[in-house]
Amino acid sequence: MRERLLRAADAVNVLDEEMASVRDEIMDAQNSNRQRANVISDILNNIENLYQVANEREVNKIQKEFFQIYQQDDIGILKRFSKQLDIIAETYRVQSVLNSIK
Repeated sequence: MRERLLRAADAVNVLDEEMASVRDEIMDAQNSNRQRANVISDILNNIENLYQVANEREVNKIQKEFFQIYQQDDIGILKRFSKQLDIIAETYRVQSVLNSIK
């Protein structure tokens, strides 16, 4: 009886470790999806704002590039694109302010 209880306790321990591993994988996937959604949201907000200050042709080109990057499903590439878009958007904002001052 004692041996069976020890084997059962070992089995419970192995199951507990496996469940903890599965939970960690689920948490990692959720965090990754949340991070991706935030980056995409930032990109889309920048594109929307660019329609107010940039010419439509250029914004359409940016949108097309975003769609191609989006289809690759690579968070690293999305982050780099988002940073580049931040720079472009900031440049247009500065130009807009300078033009309003003139």
